[in-house]
Amino acid sequence: MKAAAGFVPGETVLVQGATGVAGRLAVKGLDPQTMDEVYQQIVTWTRSGELTFDVEKVPLSDIETAWQRTDLKGRRLVVMP
Repeated sequence: MKAAAGFVPGETVLVQGATGVAGRLAVKGLDPQTMDEVYQQIVTWTRSGELTFDVEKVPLSDIETAWQRTDLKGRRLVVMP
């Protein structure tokens, strides 16, 4: 992945995980403007399918059961209204 426009050498952009792989995405240590630019790039990659997240959608009515789940293994739980 390349850095978003406005990235200043010496700042840290940490991206853990990879497309299609269970993991975490963390962006740390940036000023607000650069953070916004990096966030916008992440959104662009996500919309284009270059960056994917493994999610499990559950209805809000099942929140109690969903909260107790231990079988997600890297998937992210998304509660839907």
